[in-house]
Formats: sequence, C-alpha cells, structure tokens
Amino acid sequence: MGNDDGRKALIDEIYRLRRSIAELEGVEKELFQTSGGLKRRNACFRLLADNSMCFVLVIDKKLDIKYVLPPAERIFGYSDEYLTGKDLSQFINPDDISAFKVSVERAVSEPESTVSVCFELKFSDGLWHSMLGTLKNMLSEPCVKGLVGSFTDITKYKNAEAELEAEKERLVAILGSIGEGVIGVDSGGIVILLNGTAEKLTGWRREEAVGKSLNDIFNIIDEKTRMKYADPVGKVLNPR
Repeated sequence: MGNDDGRKALIDEIYRLRRSIAELEGVEKELFQTSGGLKRRNACFRLLADNSMCFVLVIDKKLDIKYVLPPAERIFGYSDEYLTGKDLSQFINPDDISAFKVSVERAVSEPESTVSVCFELKFSDGLWHSMLGTLKNMLSEPCVKGLVGSFTDITKYKNAEAELEAEKERLVAILGSIGEGVIGVDSGGIVILLNGTAEKLTGWRREEAVGKSLNDIFNIIDEKTRMKYADPVGKVLNPR
C-alpha cells in the first residue's frame, strides 16, 4: 500500500514538473517574441535617427551634456564620447549664451512646456551654424533626468534668406536710380514696390502705396477726352 502511495506521489510530481516546464517554455517563447519585436523596433528607431536632419542632446540644468543620440556625430561633427560630459555652452556663440540660459531656466520652471530656442553652434568644422530647436523638461523621468534638446541646422535657410534680402536691397537701389517711374504689382494688381520717381508722379509715398490696389494710386487719363482708360494692367495680367 505504501509503495502505491509513493508511486502515485511520484507520478503527480512528474506531471507537476511537466506543467511547470510547459509554462516556462511558454514564457520563454513569449519573451523571445517580445525581444524580437523590441529588436526590430530599436532597429527601426535607429534607422530613423541615423537619417534624421536634427540631433538630440540630453543636458542637465548646468548645460552639461549627459547623453547624445547617434545623429549628432553625423551632423555636429563630434563623437558621442567626446560630447558626453562637456559643457554645451562652450559650443554656443557667446552672443547667444545668455538667451539660451534664459530658455533653459524657463524649461526647468515649466516642466509641461516645450521651449523654443534659436542660437549659433560651432561645429567641428570650426564654422558657426544657425540652429533652431526645442527644450523639453524630462528631469522627473528616471530614465532621462535631464532636459531633452532637439536641434536642426537651418544655416542654409538663413543664408538664403540673407541673400534674398540683399537682392531685394539691390533691386530697390537700382529702381531708385532710374529716371522713369516704376510701379510693381502682384498678380492681383496690388502694389508691391514704388521707386522715387513714381512717388513724385503719383504723390504717394512707397510705405503708403504698398498693399493698395494700383487703381487707388495710379490712373491713366486720355489727354484729349480726359476720360479714364480702362485698367491697362488688368488687361496685361488677364489677357483674353
């Protein structure tokens, strides 16, 4: 009788062990699948980061760099190892440091807000690059414990803007030197420029005329009939 009881207890134990093994195998399979999903997700995030046009730094309240995302080396020119632990302010244009620190203080005092920043940053090529970005307070997040800065190099856009403004100034200077009156309008017949001679002929100052309809500041009168001509500019802009 005792042997039967012992045999039954042994069989029950074997079944219990089999169930435990099956459960462990299920957990192992689930972990493997989860791990595979995480690996694929991480690979996707890495691919996106490596091809991003902006880079991300995590800094503390003193502007020391705590962590650098991979694209920083490709864009900024410095390796992650070199940047980690460095004071970010040593790369910021001295003229922009005060404003940047004010933005940092604001981000620290307003955890839920995203603070915009615009400053010049010295890249590894030794040149100053115009940067536009944001600061996000994640000091309370255990895995971050810092301010997350996301920055984009807008130097090309700033240069293009400056070139466009310089071209505009050259155009204004050329128009100002022309002896004939010149009035420029857009496709809707709204005045966009007026040179000095046109100001004298119309009696309108450029600042007052810009934004008004051409018909409000300039009309052509037939010297014989003294009748107003139909809108000649409209005929040019909308020929039929």
